[in-house]
Amino acid sequence: MASRTAQRITAPHRSQVVPVTTDSLLTCRVIVEPRHPRRDANPAGGHPTKNASFAVQGSLTGATRARRGSPANTRSGVRLEALWPSHRRERSMQDRVDRQTIVVGIDGSRGAVAAARWAGGLAARLGAPLALIAVVATVDFRITAAALAEADIMPTLRQAARRTVEQAADAVRADRPDVAITEQVVEGLPARELVSASEHARMLVVAATADDRISTFLLGSTALQVANKSRCPVAVWRGDPARVLPDDRPVLVGVDGSPEGDAAVGHAFALAAGLGVELVALHAWNDPDLLRWVPVPPSNEALAQQEESLLGERLAGWTTKYPDLRVTREVRKSPTAPALLERAADAQVIVTGSRGRNRVTGTLLGSTSQNLLHHAPCPTVVCRTDFE
Repeated sequence: MASRTAQRITAPHRSQVVPVTTDSLLTCRVIVEPRHPRRDANPAGGHPTKNASFAVQGSLTGATRARRGSPANTRSGVRLEALWPSHRRERSMQDRVDRQTIVVGIDGSRGAVAAARWAGGLAARLGAPLALIAVVATVDFRITAAALAEADIMPTLRQAARRTVEQAADAVRADRPDVAITEQVVEGLPARELVSASEHARMLVVAATADDRISTFLLGSTALQVANKSRCPVAVWRGDPARVLPDDRPVLVGVDGSPEGDAAVGHAFALAAGLGVELVALHAWNDPDLLRWVPVPPSNEALAQQEESLLGERLAGWTTKYPDLRVTREVRKSPTAPALLERAADAQVIVTGSRGRNRVTGTLLGSTSQNLLHHAPCPTVVCRTDFE
């Protein structure tokens, strides 16, 4: 709530930038300029008196009233140059998220509501709590005082964010009233806040795209940014909004032998077991460049057998841990992304590593995971191991 305590500012003989706190979320900066200064006793003229002062009310509208001609303003000019959020927060995001919580980023779009419903169905199957988080993006406002004289933009954005979270929570409760849901509205950079929440989350869920109908709290590129930086598996939802709840379709996982791929395999086993559905483990191989350096290239049959052995090795420990889970193994000679996209037509979710055996890309997503995020017909879960 805006403070009503006036702040006394002394006008110097030159323009001066003075910070003024307007309320708990916004800070304004005023430039104090001499306008019609009183002359001192020196008949030759002189500088404005140094004790000329005026009152600036501790609120946005109060500050602009001083600019519009308050009594003090006749002695010194006040120009409101900028507004910016002060980045204050009650608690850190990590304190708000339990380690077993499935976190969903809410931005007011239909896709975000569908993602929340999908996550709610998943939470019910896994016995996990659900946290719906809307992030009010904090930006630098370089707007004149007149444009903001009667506007209090941050409370408006917070109210809109609260409504979007409540609507998403209502949609989840309509499907699964047994799921424990927490609703949160925070301020900051959307991707950064969601990545912060991922530090203590079981899974982070975002919609693939934002909706332009609202001045969104999640930017259009948030899904990609979060998938690149998250500290837990990230599910990027896309698909049919009419078919968002878990069903009997299998979980599909890409197996490539990389550390990230192994993490994806472990997550896929746990996910399929929690949903009570079949797991399809697909390993695609296609190394034509490698065969150029082999004097006598092996036959396709020998290569296929080798790749099947690799798949078996990567699944061995997990099949022992989940003996009752039905696992279908598939080996294809094909680029990985096309093979997974073709098989995804019959899957309810794809699980993949953040990058494959090509380590050149560093911490960025690999081509396969990016391809799936952009084109998969169902949610894609990206698993990372290379946390920064």
